[in-house]
Amino acid sequence: MTKLRWPFLAAAVFLLLFLSNPTIQAKPASTTSRYDRGWQAYDTGHYVRAFEIWQALADKGHELAQVNLGAMHDAGQGTAENPAKAFELFFAAAQKGNPYAQYNVANMYAQGRGIRCDRSKAKSWYLKAAEQDLAIAQYGLGMLNASDVTEEDADAAQHLDIAIAWFFKSGLTYLKNDNLSGARQAFNSITELAADHPLAYQLGCKIESKKHIQDADSRIASYTGASFGTGWPISAGYVITNHHVVDSAAEIFLLDASGQQIKARPILSDAVHDIAILQVVDTELLPPALPLATAGINVGARVFTMGFPRIDEMGATPKLTDGVISKLSGLQNDPASYQTTVPIQPGNSGGPLLNMRGEVVGVVRSMIGVKHMQTGETRVFENASCATKIDRLCKILNKLQPPEDALQTLPPEPENMAALKKRLQNSLLIVVAR
Repeated sequence: MTKLRWPFLAAAVFLLLFLSNPTIQAKPASTTSRYDRGWQAYDTGHYVRAFEIWQALADKGHELAQVNLGAMHDAGQGTAENPAKAFELFFAAAQKGNPYAQYNVANMYAQGRGIRCDRSKAKSWYLKAAEQDLAIAQYGLGMLNASDVTEEDADAAQHLDIAIAWFFKSGLTYLKNDNLSGARQAFNSITELAADHPLAYQLGCKIESKKHIQDADSRIASYTGASFGTGWPISAGYVITNHHVVDSAAEIFLLDASGQQIKARPILSDAVHDIAILQVVDTELLPPALPLATAGINVGARVFTMGFPRIDEMGATPKLTDGVISKLSGLQNDPASYQTTVPIQPGNSGGPLLNMRGEVVGVVRSMIGVKHMQTGETRVFENASCATKIDRLCKILNKLQPPEDALQTLPPEPENMAALKKRLQNSLLIVVAR
């Protein structure tokens, strides 16, 4: 975890993008060690106390204390401002491989602060930190290379390509760390240099995708008291899920891959086989339907599911798990169910069980476990689940009127798991019941 502090020097390395590089400090998640007590003092404005704590640790070679003490010397917090001493401390920690210190050393070389300006050494130290996936160092390396681009520079095109590549890399790292503002900064820096560059387009798409995910996660958090499951459309324009997901719910919503909210209601339900069929007002709001398998499946056949397990903890993107058909009957030898080795969690309920052609062979129903008769405690078996067979769903569907307008159905095609996930995942729906 990092704490950012903007430098006290007005000059920037890369004036074109009017952004100066920050000196950074390292802050841990725990608050139990002497080093952490230094952070407690710092965060409450007791800079002298923080300085004293980190000084004692830095004298013993504690590299994070050296980084933070250097930042305090650079800022004049708890001591007199002394950039040269700051550089000395940063350099000591940088030589030990600390990426925050390496970035700070590069920053000071680039700005000529506390040490003579040396762009070559700045690039070298930025690179060391960038190779450790420090996004701000990757961005700094992009800035330094971009500042080399001049009309007189014979290698301008090469410097431009290198700068854009590092901006793109920093954007990806920022996204991995859930930092959308950092990723947008990297995107803007690419477009400043080359508005139509393909890497700008790629990064822009990834930013929008991440934003949709964060927006969906935010919406999920707002559904207080709701239960969640997985649903998927069929060609008739209905959505399939489990009966227990929507049973007794006063309100049901579906969320698609873009975060769009679709109101739904149950029109037919089978509590015995745990199947519910939902209807929406406008079928045009639904994604393409998943195809239903017409042929049987054997023990040992590879199958998988996609759904939204533990959505409050794991997020609102579909997760894939796979296994095999381990038995052609379910709990207590139920002939209407399969037993599988596909791992599932709460939230997978109602999801499709798919074969390697992308056809639905069953409706994911439950984990398998045993309940202790005296204590009431349930012990869940690992990698053991059951799914209602697709022919049971088809019998229920026969009770419904044929649709006027059928949904587009994704074609069944034999593919590898990664290709199947990419092709089918946007047809998965989050079922919100409350």
